Amino acid sequence: VARQPAADRQHEGRRGDRQPTRIQPSARVANSFISQGCVIEGEVSNSILSPGVKVLRGAKVRDSVIMHDSVIEAGAVVDHVIADKLSRFGSNSQVGLGDAKQENKRFPDHLKEGLTVVGKAAHIPAKIKVGTNCIVYPKVDASAFPAEEISDGGTIVI
Repeated sequence: VARQPAADRQHEGRRGDRQPTRIQPSARVANSFISQGCVIEGEVSNSILSPGVKVLRGAKVRDSVIMHDSVIEAGAVVDHVIADKLSRFGSNSQVGLGDAKQENKRFPDHLKEGLTVVGKAAHIPAKIKVGTNCIVYPKVDASAFPAEEISDGGTIVI
């Protein structure tokens, strides 16, 4: 099996090469698992943060799993979200808030319990609202969002 070039592996979560976690005085963390290399300035509760995740001042992460090197910018709210690595939540965005009873329209058998799934290297733009039971495909950027609000059960593709 051929190995990936080093540049392709740079964000693949290598062990032992991260700085210690920094939890700033402005942070509030409760009932969460915070991995090495995370920087927490905002609020994190009932969540799991993989190595290198940044939660900036005023951001809130609740009941979520956020994978490697993702960034939750200032004022963003992330609630009931599973986000793959390298995802970015723009400032004052709101993701995962809404009516958990609304199934995903494209995949009703897969997303019907109130989770929102964000793919690898997806970028949620600033001030965008993404509801519950939504799917944001990998590598999506601001140009893929047709409106400032994606209703519950929506799907964003490239």
